Amino acid sequence: MAKLNGKQIALLQQAILDAFDLNDLQALLLLRLDRDLSQITPPANLRTMVLDVIKAAEREGWTGDLLDAIAAERPGVDSLQDLCAQLRAVVQAPSEQQRPSAPQAGLSSTERASLERQLKAQQDNLMLIEERLAEFVSPSDPANLQLVKSKQQIEARIAELEARLESGPGAQGAGL
Repeated sequence: MAKLNGKQIALLQQAILDAFDLNDLQALLLLRLDRDLSQITPPANLRTMVLDVIKAAEREGWTGDLLDAIAAERPGVDSLQDLCAQLRAVVQAPSEQQRPSAPQAGLSSTERASLERQLKAQQDNLMLIEERLAEFVSPSDPANLQLVKSKQQIEARIAELEARLESGPGAQGAGL
């Protein structure tokens, strides 16, 4: 598996800092990756802690999982989705090249794998939202309305990813 270079690590660090506070980062690691932030890094400023998380992921080989978790946790942030997809392609590139597979619809195996992982993450998000929606009694509850909006955004993203997987590079303009 390829490692991120310094510039890519810096971009990921800043993206995480922009999208997550300390509590969000702790929850992301625990709930999506089954990892305890306190086991990865001692208490410090958030910038240092985020860098320690990235370095641990790189060292231990779970950078792709971290990228998937970040993308899944913030589905409506297109710039974060794009960065995660780009970095995921970097991280997965060598292992994808080692496994010979015929690219379909003009996509490279790396692009296809990246799109499939994003699609899976979005489908998982949709399932969680649908479960949460089922718990609400009042359809006019503001939390319920936000979930409905998030569900619509995720459904649109899923449709976009499925279209990209079906049609290949010609569908790139829509969002990735």
